[in-house]
Amino acid sequence: PYLRARYVYGDDFCALTDHESFIGKRIGEGEWSYLCAVANRYDAPGSFATLIAYEWTGQRYPGPGHKVVYLPSGGGPIVSRDDVPDGAELVARVKALGGFAVPHHVGWTGANEEAHDAEGQPVWEICSCHGCYLAADHPLGGRGDLRDQMVDAVMKRGLRFGFIGCSDGHGLLFHHGVARKRDPFRCGLTAVQAEDCTREAILRAVRERRCYATSGPPIFLDLRAAGAPMGSELTIAAPVVARAEASCAIAIRSLALVGPDGAFAELSGEGLTEASLEAMVGPGWVYARVEQEDGEMAWSSPIFLDG
Repeated sequence: PYLRARYVYGDDFCALTDHESFIGKRIGEGEWSYLCAVANRYDAPGSFATLIAYEWTGQRYPGPGHKVVYLPSGGGPIVSRDDVPDGAELVARVKALGGFAVPHHVGWTGANEEAHDAEGQPVWEICSCHGCYLAADHPLGGRGDLRDQMVDAVMKRGLRFGFIGCSDGHGLLFHHGVARKRDPFRCGLTAVQAEDCTREAILRAVRERRCYATSGPPIFLDLRAAGAPMGSELTIAAPVVARAEASCAIAIRSLALVGPDGAFAELSGEGLTEASLEAMVGPGWVYARVEQEDGEMAWSSPIFLDG
């Protein structure tokens, strides 16, 4: 998987996130040591980064659902659902280890929003081979239908977090017939605004929400408000300028700025592969969304604005 990510897909970083306890199988200390050693073997700072991570496999809704756990650059032990079945306790323990958790395919297995912690859960996954969980009835589809636990519904209830995308590819074509692409490894991608291609810089960017999600292709997307990057929290006395920029490999269908009430500024790509958009924004939140002519998308992490 590491060789494929680096040399076939051209990715800059990769995390292998096996289920730590699932269908009668649990990762033991020996296997975990081996997995970490392999990740370290293929980590090439400056060229390609491997992240130490696993999938905490909690019970589906009304249980806490699944969370992908990212450990600090030096790694750490697994906190298993067999020992810690509660989502809030899992987030607290992982944070104490220097890592963070990410809610996974929330519209299918549950958002567990009561466990949210801005530091212990800085970002949420919004897209994977299971579908897009930004909103109910999304055009990219989604497995499950927990409509009140979709990302936009949770954000409207006051939670703050950034966005990432993950493949969740298990090496199966079309992932049991669920994935919308033959190759499920290209159904979700995370981009980071990082200073270097190292574990430390990538994890820092995700913690600070300087990251965004795509539905698979490597789309460039940027968002700033009052000059501050995506993921920021600002206090404003009056509306400020938000600016989005996008660059795609194929023609852009639309570029939009989206707030609590939906898209409030949008333009057509007019067949171009690059576009930019500016609009005034007030209190609430704003994120950028770009869609290619083939339906592939990218979404920036939001900027949160307090009045």
